[in-house]
Amino acid sequence: MVPADQLEKVAGEIAAALARGAPLAIKLTKASINKALMIDLPTMLEHEARAQCILMVTEDCKEAMAAFMEKRQPVFKGK
Repeated sequence: MVPADQLEKVAGEIAAALARGAPLAIKLTKASINKALMIDLPTMLEHEARAQCILMVTEDCKEAMAAFMEKRQPVFKGK
């Protein structure tokens, strides 16, 4: 919850943080959220597991891990 007079500022900060995220992860997360509205929990968990398998072998995942270890911000390429 944020005060009404700070809503636009906070929403902008959240949008900026999402924009800095890994594009493929954001894409699959959005797809998962949309799919979750139409399927049961066990099916959703299978879908999420497949998404994680896909993401774990991407260049962006490797970049995220390297950036974490090097204590720097990641630079994602959407690959």
